[in-house]
Amino acid sequence: NLSLSKNTNELFTLNNSKNDYNVLKFSSLGVFDSSFGNSGIINIPNEYLNGNDAVFKETSDSKLLVSGYEKIYRFNSNGTLDTTLSGSGILNLPLLAGESIFIDDIICLPNNSFYVITDKGDNNNYSHTTVFKYNSNGTLDTSYGVNGISEIFSINTEIPHKALIKNDGKIIILGASFTNTWYKLFSIRLNQDGTPDNSYGVNGKIIY
Repeated sequence: NLSLSKNTNELFTLNNSKNDYNVLKFSSLGVFDSSFGNSGIINIPNEYLNGNDAVFKETSDSKLLVSGYEKIYRFNSNGTLDTTLSGSGILNLPLLAGESIFIDDIICLPNNSFYVITDKGDNNNYSHTTVFKYNSNGTLDTSYGVNGISEIFSINTEIPHKALIKNDGKIIILGASFTNTWYKLFSIRLNQDGTPDNSYGVNGKIIY
């Protein structure tokens, strides 16, 4: 994955090597920044992403949110873990026995709270779109969805890929829906409180 800093035009890359991946930083002129992390590299060891691209987002105060498997890392601008997130800089997403989660996108808000868009697998081998909303300190925002979580169930396996937030605070999620032997494109629109926007498609969803 590749990301351009919205504040400084610095460039960040995420490079995978077996079960580890690294974050590297370059100046706007393409010069490797050896002062970042450990000799210019943030190493995140023992991360298994199952082929998914790592998700990388920058907060409004220039901190870095990076996805792991079923967890989020937050780093300060110098590459050290930001321990104001969950006391360690590492946020583990809540799961019940038998569930699994892959992180597909992150949306950062101006107050440094953030949404985590995932596909969540259940005991029946189905995946469905699940959105978590977190306060900046890593606690779930209980005013959103049900105790901070909005789950969009489907009779099909649905895997979100990208999400964006509109000016009115509603979220649009785009992904793939698997029905029998066919993949179809789907989009979902959610209200600010995490409920489906029923003015959009059928019960907040369009399948193309």
